[in-house]
Amino acid sequence: MPPWDRCVRCEGEGGAREDGGLENTLRRRPFACRDQGDRTPLGAGVFPRPFTLTEKILLLCLVALLVCDVVTTTYAVGKGIGYEGNPVMTGVTACPPAHLLLKLTYAGVVVGLAGAAERFVEGAGVYCIAAACAFYLLPFVNNLWVIATFPPA
Repeated sequence: MPPWDRCVRCEGEGGAREDGGLENTLRRRPFACRDQGDRTPLGAGVFPRPFTLTEKILLLCLVALLVCDVVTTTYAVGKGIGYEGNPVMTGVTACPPAHLLLKLTYAGVVVGLAGAAERFVEGAGVYCIAAACAFYLLPFVNNLWVIATFPPA
């Protein structure tokens, strides 16, 4: 049910809901009319609507880049051919599971921010995920460069 449509069940009862069946301007989120009669926001999850194919592909790319960053950083630091450039992350890179967990948490934060941006401007979530992908492409390419240019033993 699009947010601008009136509730069919309530209109069948001879009138509209108390909020008029339209968008609630205080919360800027449409309300669903449920069988229980509660006022639950539509799309009450992190993301206000289901992911589009573009968002799914970008999110998959982001997770793949984050995992590849962890793998290449662990490999380079473990072989002694590189070092972690971020002083805050030096302790975390010593433990690959913690490093991966931190990166995947970052992916969750990006999805949350994309959902928040999507609530303000439709389609803005794609740009948030794409910006995170572009940002994490740089360390991954740098790690590959360090590994590729190191002379074999």
